[in-house]
Amino acid sequence: MIAGIRYGQSEAYLLLGDLKQAEKATAESQSLFEQVGDKSRAVKIFAQLGKIREKEGRLMEAKDAYRQGLEQSRALDRKDEVLRNSLGLARIAQAENQWSVAKKFLASVKALQKTTPLVFEVDGLEKQISEIERRQLRGR
Repeated sequence: MIAGIRYGQSEAYLLLGDLKQAEKATAESQSLFEQVGDKSRAVKIFAQLGKIREKEGRLMEAKDAYRQGLEQSRALDRKDEVLRNSLGLARIAQAENQWSVAKKFLASVKALQKTTPLVFEVDGLEKQISEIERRQLRGR
């Protein structure tokens, strides 16, 4: 339970732009999830680290976090985390002007979104998809 609370605090710090506190809370959450062996929730840490690194402008580290998260979320069949990590990779590819790569990740997000009933919105998914598509059109 404390791990989830620390994860929630990390989300709040990230929204407030306090990246140092977000990173600290994320690390504490990860440690607690690992202590109790909760792999299903621990996989959330990768997308969170990716978002923190992305906001810091450390795109290679963000990409690494999203890739790890994508791999592990697929192994755990956590479709919500597959969506989060794929969307993060699409944003990174777009930031690197790798439009074909961004398009590939975006297509997988859209396909998964259509076939996966989620009871909550994944990190403003629709808004992010629209923003990436809009930037792709301008980037050509």
